[in-house]
Formats: sequence, structure tokens, C-alpha cells
Amino acid sequence: MTRFTWTFFALLSLNFIHGQIREAGTFEVVPVLGYSWANYYGNDGDPFGNINSINVGAHADYYFDDRWSLRSGIFYQTMGATVDAFKDKHSFLTIPLNMNWHFGGNRGWNLNFGPNFGYLVNTESTFNGQELLDSEPVRKVQAGISLGIGYKFAVSDNISVLIDYQEQLAITKVFKTSEIDLFNSFSSINVGAVFSL
Repeated sequence: MTRFTWTFFALLSLNFIHGQIREAGTFEVVPVLGYSWANYYGNDGDPFGNINSINVGAHADYYFDDRWSLRSGIFYQTMGATVDAFKDKHSFLTIPLNMNWHFGGNRGWNLNFGPNFGYLVNTESTFNGQELLDSEPVRKVQAGISLGIGYKFAVSDNISVLIDYQEQLAITKVFKTSEIDLFNSFSSINVGAVFSL
């Protein structure tokens, strides 16, 4: 919760910088780089610690009017958790499909929400740094929900900088084994360059 509070106040402090109001039909492309932390949640998730990593990707917004856009893209994200000497690291290609509400006098703020879908590209389970041969099988496809808030400020007429905070919660279990009720949780703070086309 402390990270969210600091992120919120950092974004709030940017409110004095002007954003850009977009018209219907505007298309924006945003390459993004961020710092993330992930963990498990669920009935068996209390003792786990975070996996910290860098996430990278790009999203695009198509504007329906000056307040609403559809956001999608693709991101490379590392999820998983640690407990004692065990570490689970799962890399996903994640595709969000979110509605994005632009608000504030200059529409600099945005709040995005909706489903996301991930495809597992790599998984690694280790104990004391040694890879486990018989690790639990991880599901190849993950579905989840996402929520984020950000602020975009103008550099020029067609270029802006976006700073945002994103949360994702999986609604499909991490492991194929039905006895293990664990789900991925993912948070990130991101910086992106916004290009209006």
C-alpha cells in the first residue's frame, strides 16, 4: 500500500503540467518500460515474498472521443513468488484489452480497467539457486483483470510522456494441479513515450 500511496502523490504532483486533449479517431502508440513486483495470492499464498523485475512492452489507444479510448498492446512480464529458498519465476506475454477514461481539465489523467490475457513463454523453479527437475506444471494461458492510473504530460503537439501505475490479478490458477489455490498478482510503475499518429 505504501508504494501505491507514493505513486499516487507523485502522479498528483504532475497535475500542473498540461496534457493534450485528443479528438475521436486519434491513435496513440506508447512504448513502455517499468519496474514491477509480483507475488501469489489465494488460500495458500500468505508466506510468499515478491519477485522484482523489469517489464517492457507497448500499448496503443484508439480514442472514441476526448474522454474514452480503447487500450491494448503486448507486454513481457515476470510473475511468480519466493518462499524461503524456493523461487518461482514465470515469464508471460500479456495482452490487455482495457477501456481508458481520460479526465481532468486537460485530460492528462487516465484510469484504465478491463481484462488481460497472458501466454507463458518461460518458467523456472529453483531451490537455493538450483533448478528443480520436478516442479509443478504451470498453466500456459492466464486470464486476469487489470486496473491502472496514470498521468500524461505534453512535450510537443504529438509527443507526451506517460507515468503510470498498473495492477493485475489473475483469475486462473498458476498451477495445473487443482489442489494448489494460488493466483498471480502483478504491480508495476511505468514510464512511456506517447506518440500521437
